[in-house]
Amino acid sequence: MRIAALDWELAETLLSLSIRPIAIPQIVSYRDWVENPWMLDGVLDLGRIEEPNLELLQQLHLDFILATPDQAKAIPALREIARTLTITIYSGDRDPYSRAYAETDRLAHALGSEAAWLSLRREIVRFVEAAAGKLTRVRSWPLYIASFVDEWHIAV
Repeated sequence: MRIAALDWELAETLLSLSIRPIAIPQIVSYRDWVENPWMLDGVLDLGRIEEPNLELLQQLHLDFILATPDQAKAIPALREIARTLTITIYSGDRDPYSRAYAETDRLAHALGSEAAWLSLRREIVRFVEAAAGKLTRVRSWPLYIASFVDEWHIAV
């Protein structure tokens, strides 16, 4: 299946379902942010996330394009190129886990990847249960999840 993901989180979601996109935006920046950048070796760069290269997308003869609501203005043009799914993994709501779970479920069904999704769900449950077990002794402490952006900044 030939799929372009117009956002890094969408690319990661595809990879978690054992589907490799053929194109994503800003690959050089992506490689700086992810733990396993080699997973996208050979994937084409679509340019800026805000303005993906529509001409290149058209040349790729895609089955699907995955977009986010942030790309709403481009959706009509994208739909002329290939079937376009708008996926919202991070919506700013108070329950991102449930949102990500529901959207990954919707994506897996749209792409026929139910078996990979079932396996991933089992892995997620095992991981969350193991993390919960480790956190039982610190439950009364505030817990922040942080990611280092660079040597001066973190995302919390």
